[in-house]
Amino acid sequence: MLQWMTEVARMTSPPLVFSISYGADEEDLPANYGNTFNVIALKLAARGITITVSSGDDGAQSSSARKSAMLCGYHASFPASSPYVTAVGGTMGPESDKAEVACQGDKKGIITTGGGFSALYGRPTWQADVVNTYFNDVRGTDKEPFAGFPVNGRGYPDISLLAHNYVITIGGNFTAVSGTSASSPVFAGMISLVNSERLKRSQPPLGWVNPALYLYASQFINDITEGDNHCVALGKVCCAQGYSATSGWDAVTGLGSVNFPSFLSTMLSIATAPTVDPVTAPTLSPTAKIVPTSAPTQAPGWVMIEEYTEENCGGEISAYSSSPTNICFPEYVDSSSTDVIGSRRYHCEEYGVVVSYYSDEACSEAYLLQKDRYSSGCAYKVEDYYYATKAHSLAISCTTTSFTTSPPYPVNNPSFTGKYAIHR
Repeated sequence: MLQWMTEVARMTSPPLVFSISYGADEEDLPANYGNTFNVIALKLAARGITITVSSGDDGAQSSSARKSAMLCGYHASFPASSPYVTAVGGTMGPESDKAEVACQGDKKGIITTGGGFSALYGRPTWQADVVNTYFNDVRGTDKEPFAGFPVNGRGYPDISLLAHNYVITIGGNFTAVSGTSASSPVFAGMISLVNSERLKRSQPPLGWVNPALYLYASQFINDITEGDNHCVALGKVCCAQGYSATSGWDAVTGLGSVNFPSFLSTMLSIATAPTVDPVTAPTLSPTAKIVPTSAPTQAPGWVMIEEYTEENCGGEISAYSSSPTNICFPEYVDSSSTDVIGSRRYHCEEYGVVVSYYSDEACSEAYLLQKDRYSSGCAYKVEDYYYATKAHSLAISCTTTSFTTSPPYPVNNPSFTGKYAIHR
């Protein structure tokens, strides 16, 4: 992507609008990648170029959560999380003559609109007021998000548009597609139409449009107050982590959807689009893949995974497993082998569980290979997990309050008859 941006920057007369329909989890970025992206994006903005980016199709989660409910957790999508692009979320409803709501995979929307808060970039000044209002409004209500996200990060999406059931032709055949990969280019098209009219009036192109979006939102935004982004695409996994739409800006549909005629007239009334001095913009200092220099120290405890027969972590526990923390486990080639190829250690942190993998047999930090993080809480809807035939749920928890040689029995229920596994 950086190569593409560099090529655009070298063009004498580049296109004025670009739409990006792909992304990656922020924590997977190489060091300084996000910083370099922003620097080039700022240079393009100075030339009047607008970049729109799809906010993602798996809600507040990583796309990897489609594979396992154990991978539920907050994962901001880059480059949508960059403050120098316009992140576009998705809605549904009007295509079926219904009220416009957030696009949700668990509500037959195919995809779930992406949104959340960046761990790489601080909150920009131009969205500080609306984001603070969002937190104040949801605090203490059923829409208050589960803990574990960077509360001071750049919030996204900025705006939303329809993302459900676009009819396209492939090889002469009609088919319907859904995704923020559709809503982002639609907004890019709107920007292009506005630029065309502005150029006719000898006005400059909009360029970096985010400050103007937030400043004039009341003149062209349809507020979306229904829906959430707890589930991944298709709704096969729904997690405790996620956000709910509410009045004003939220981390589901942003400011809301755009009324194009009003947007056009508003943007034509502005001689020069408002900007923000880069000096006051968020600090460009990526913090992806922070790795401790020494092994974590804490009282030993247990990591517990409970699988329930019903959604919302209700009904009976059908399977339960426990693993002690801060103990070094050998890693074998496979379950039947005695050949050790490394080691692993479980560790409790504030918002969940960390599993560290090492290339040696002693869990030495010098031989750390990777860390996987699993957020605690209930994945309240799971389909086809371990080849299950119906939807159920999964809960992950971690305790350091006490340690015995035997793990806590499932909910202290002696009548439990499901599968029970202890990892030692």
